[in-house]
Amino acid sequence: MDFIERSTETWGLVHRSKGAALEGYHEHLIRENCVPVLFSTRREARAYRDKRFGYIRDREELRTWPHGLKMPKVVRVRTTVIRTEDD
Repeated sequence: MDFIERSTETWGLVHRSKGAALEGYHEHLIRENCVPVLFSTRREARAYRDKRFGYIRDREELRTWPHGLKMPKVVRVRTTVIRTEDD
């Protein structure tokens, strides 16, 4: 059995929050319909973040307890697919 491995780097967004309801700091990749939202360029990721989550920047009550929201952070994401091939 042979393994074929392919990797690619894209950009994604990490949702971050620190609130009492979550019992500490919490972060995860932002998803839509259970699939991570990924972008080809950092610029695309930032534009999406500002359009979709820009309201957090202007609402202090969301950034403080109990919500503790922060603007999503743009991060580099490496996706690896490992496939097996039987001879």
